[in-house]
Amino acid sequence: MTKSPVRLAVSAGWFRPGFRAGGPIRSLDELCRALGDGFEAFVLARDHDLGGSSYPEVERDRWVDWEGAASVWYFSRHNLGLQQVRDVLAGIRPDCIYLNSVFSIPFTVLPLRASASLAPRPRMVLAPRGSLHPGALRTRTLKKRLYLLGMKLLGVHRDLVFHATDEREADDIRRIFGSGAEVHRIPNLARASSGFVDPPSKTPGRLEVGVLGRIVPKKNLAYLLERVGALRSEVTVRVAGPEEDSGYVQRCRRIARGLPPHVRVEWLGPVAPEDVGSFLGRNHVIALPTLGENHGHTVFEALSVGRPVLISDQTPWLDLERRNAGWDLPLDRPEAFQRTLERLASMDGEALAVWCRGARRFAEDRERLNRGAIDRSRDLFRAGNDANAPPRARRLSAAFDHGSVVS
Repeated sequence: MTKSPVRLAVSAGWFRPGFRAGGPIRSLDELCRALGDGFEAFVLARDHDLGGSSYPEVERDRWVDWEGAASVWYFSRHNLGLQQVRDVLAGIRPDCIYLNSVFSIPFTVLPLRASASLAPRPRMVLAPRGSLHPGALRTRTLKKRLYLLGMKLLGVHRDLVFHATDEREADDIRRIFGSGAEVHRIPNLARASSGFVDPPSKTPGRLEVGVLGRIVPKKNLAYLLERVGALRSEVTVRVAGPEEDSGYVQRCRRIARGLPPHVRVEWLGPVAPEDVGSFLGRNHVIALPTLGENHGHTVFEALSVGRPVLISDQTPWLDLERRNAGWDLPLDRPEAFQRTLERLASMDGEALAVWCRGARRFAEDRERLNRGAIDRSRDLFRAGNDANAPPRARRLSAAFDHGSVVS
């Protein structure tokens, strides 16, 4: 007898054709494509990109096919509430609901509430996507602490299975929800959108640095601008990404205006997915002094096109220098970033080519790990489900109905 496919509801928030929300969109797109036979993927998403208007090319408030990999329900802005989420989930009767944020009201809180009325109750898997990293918790600290406190007081976390992408994120989860939290460590799927790109010409005393990502405090662009300002070489910094935090953008632009004349900063705005490879390839090195990433898709994309990366040690991408793929440095040693930038500036084309080849090899090795991650993801979503909604799920629904945890 043929088994019925596992019906997986992916509560995404942001999904294709969007790209401004960055890495999670790419991760979920790759996941849906990789699950294959034995699974049906249903994605719940907004009908617009981060900070943008509605997608003109998609139908909303109904199921639509996404390139044969998933069915997507694009919620319109005025039609995203508890009843709508409950109706959508009841219509597909998922075996598992995969939540992709800790703090999202519409795409975490509402599905959690809605799941309490489903019978049998789906398995609930939560991927924090880096939101529990200490660096991420430094913003909106009080609101996030109250939210997490409410989850723990209600025991909501005891009904969740957690997906961590590396051991650091697993530690973050256990630090907040306790050592008894059920955590499965599975890396994000990685697939390069571009092949190797020949590096631009390189002469000693000139350096071209690429930055790709949202302009928000967590990405730490200001830290990089302060470091390049002390270089004596001719430097171009190309900044590509949505200007999400206006206050932080103003701070970065203020730093850029104060840089010496031989250091130039170009502000390019968001880059469409099909142009990411060409943007990265225009530069000698890609920089990301982030406060914390649970994956760092930009890092992988850069390595894939053959560009060394200069990043903080707050990502899963470590041991880069030994592999001639880049540098992962502690943020409390700004002089180390400074020396590395000076070293890069002093390289000629032949020296840079060694690092470009090493970066590409590193990416190829990472891609070969995908098979195990796919199999473990399938096992995570396929595991058995509870027959009935436990009391904690009902308490959660009642608490949110009365607004006692978050608004």
